[in-house]
Amino acid sequence: MQDTWHTALGAQFRPNDTWRLNAGVAYDSSFYKSQDDTSLTTPSGAAWRFGTGAQYQLTPASNIGVAFEYLTMESSRVKTPLIKGEYQDPSLYFFSMNYSYKF
Repeated sequence: MQDTWHTALGAQFRPNDTWRLNAGVAYDSSFYKSQDDTSLTTPSGAAWRFGTGAQYQLTPASNIGVAFEYLTMESSRVKTPLIKGEYQDPSLYFFSMNYSYKF
């Protein structure tokens, strides 16, 4: 294992009082010294994340939102005495919806 770092850049844009649009990109370095010998439970490599989303103001106290994120990760290999395998160019997709009420 090794120390890691994370960096990100994001922006928000309000075209009017009811909408807020979000976008961002982030990078995470790998905590493995070598991607040729990773753990089966955390086969993680360096990763890029790209996200976008929107929020809509329903009332002065409540809003709803949606967001999407795409993550692409460095390939990795698992080498244990019982299990061997690899993750070739893994990608993950995240979708979320939210509702917020301020009181």
